Order: sequence, then C-alpha cells, then structure tokens
Amino acid sequence: MAGLKRISNTFFSYAFVLFMSLIVVAPILILVIASFKTRTEFVHSSVLALPKEWTFSNYLSVVDRANLLTAFQNTAIVTVVSVVLNVLLGSTFAYALGRFRFRGRKIILAMVMGANIIPTVTTQVAVFTIIRSLGLFNTLGSAILLYASTDVVQVILYQQAIDNIPRSLDESVMIDGGSFFQIFTRIIFPLLKPATMTVVILKIVAIYNDMYIPYLYMPSVKLQVVSTSLMKFCSSNYGSQIPMLSTAFIVVMLPILIIYIFCQRMLFGGITTGAVKE
Repeated sequence: MAGLKRISNTFFSYAFVLFMSLIVVAPILILVIASFKTRTEFVHSSVLALPKEWTFSNYLSVVDRANLLTAFQNTAIVTVVSVVLNVLLGSTFAYALGRFRFRGRKIILAMVMGANIIPTVTTQVAVFTIIRSLGLFNTLGSAILLYASTDVVQVILYQQAIDNIPRSLDESVMIDGGSFFQIFTRIIFPLLKPATMTVVILKIVAIYNDMYIPYLYMPSVKLQVVSTSLMKFCSSNYGSQIPMLSTAFIVVMLPILIIYIFCQRMLFGGITTGAVKE
C-alpha cells in the first residue's frame, strides 16, 4: 500500500506540474504560431494550426513600424545607467546601515520602508514638479533619476548578505591600515555578488516592464522605450491585426526571457542568501 501511495503521489505531482507548465507555455506557443501567419491565414485557421509558410516578414515589419530599434536603444541606456546607480547606492546604503551603529539609524531605515509603502500615484504631482524644475522632463534623465532610487528590496537583500560576512574580515583590513572605503571595495562588495546579481535582474525586469514613468515623463516619440513603443503600436491601425500584435509581443518578450533563463539560478541564489543563519 505504501508503494502504491508513493506512486500515486508521484503521478499527481508530475501531472500537476505538467498542467501548470501548459498553462504558462500555451499562450506563448499560440503567440509564436500566430506571429508567422498572415492576417488571412490566421482568421481562417485554428490558433494551434501551424502556418503554411514560415517567414519572418512580420518580424521585419514590426521592428520597422513600431520603431523598436530606437526603443531598445533608449531602454538599454536607461536600464544600464539606472541599474549601475541602484547597485552603487543600494550596496553603500546597506553597508552603512549594516556595519555602523549611529543615532537615527533605525529612523532612516523606517523612513525608507515607509516611503515604499506610500502609493506612488499619490506623490506624482510633487515628483513631477521636482523633475520639471530640474529640467529633466522629456529627457532620459527623468526616468534614470526615478529608477535609480533605492528601494526596500535592495536594502533587505544587501543587508542580509552583509550580515553573513564576518566582521573579522573588516578588522583584518583595519589592522593593515585600511579605511572603511577600502573595507567596502576590497571585502564587502566582492562578496555581495549573489545579492548584486539578484538586484540587477529584478531592476532590469522592473524597468523593462514599466510603462508609467516613461509615458508620463518622456512623451517624445524619440524617447520611447519598449513599453511605450509597444503601447503606441497596439493603439495604431495594426492593433486589430493579431499576427502583427503577436509578433510585437514576441519581439518585446525575447530579451527579458533570455536574461531570466540564463540568470535564474543567480536570482534564486541571491534571494535565499542570508535566509539561514549559521
């Protein structure tokens, strides 16, 4: 009976995993198939029927008409600069909170957490006024400045990792005459690689998927990023052409999907860093 129960549990476990995988994969598969069909062929065939001819004409057309090359370029600039600033600000901020004990430390941490609890929409009037007064409206700098802000997730990830680094390593550098800056650059930051990779991946995904900030602060056509370019394409005359829309979704989806596939191990490793105290 025990063996039969174990086999039954294994069967249902695999069946459940297969079912959930199909739920996730099926929509993507339908998009891929539709992206290779013409509009007429899509209307007169099943969504799962393979196209009669596999061509990349839809892909070439979408990249050109949706202005995706410029969008990818703007997205890359905003993402790279923002992520670099996030890593520098987040790691140094967590280092200061994790390694030093000073008056007001808990208040500062509480303020950071409280700022992230407040709904973003309620502060947009003030934020928009500040961005405009700085002369950053309708520039890439507006999005970079807003994305570069340190959030609670970064602080928690970095603090967990820093708490796992023995203070004896700091003391060994200080004995040799090293400064706090040298402790951070030589000891702390190199050991924060798992947490840093997690922050990088999470921020890339968040920035890539965000449409609100680029739409509000960078309305110029020349400053469109992937999300706003896709939104404009969907609201154009091509919005009723399912094969073209499917192609646009696939093109936009590919970069972030590739990043996730190759970095998922580092992502989960960084999230669990510091979860168990030794």
